[in-house]
Amino acid sequence: MRMIQGCLVALCICIVFSLVGCTRNPMKAVDVQGVVTLDGTPVEGATVTFKDSSNLFASGRTDAQGRYFLNMPGSPVPGIKEGEYKVTIRKTDADSTPAKSWEELEARGKSDSKEAPQVAKPPKELLPVQYKDFGKSGLTASVKEATQDCNFELKSK
Repeated sequence: MRMIQGCLVALCICIVFSLVGCTRNPMKAVDVQGVVTLDGTPVEGATVTFKDSSNLFASGRTDAQGRYFLNMPGSPVPGIKEGEYKVTIRKTDADSTPAKSWEELEARGKSDSKEAPQVAKPPKELLPVQYKDFGKSGLTASVKEATQDCNFELKSK
């Protein structure tokens, strides 16, 4: 009987310690927002991505005023951890359509047809291409405050 009581006490202690460990928030999230402009004009519909040296990343999309708010994928709270980040900003045309597959052609009864599936055009970059590459963008951010504005003034030339 004492052995069962001892096992139950040990089990309860393990459960308590594991629950305490689960309730800690190891990452203090910093709200990051900002405005993206190109030659002084707000950029709508661009994706702003921050990436640190451990490949932790967060992204946000700009609105009509060029304003974005960062979120980490799968995180229930907005923001990112404090640290140094490389930044990319990318905007492509919305004209890229999904390709038709051979299966779609077979379903329409044209499997023996010489008609080939349509291939979607690669998306056209609407911002200077260097801004889409972490190694070439030259954009960085140092995130240190409780709420931080990180504005980016892009140049077309």
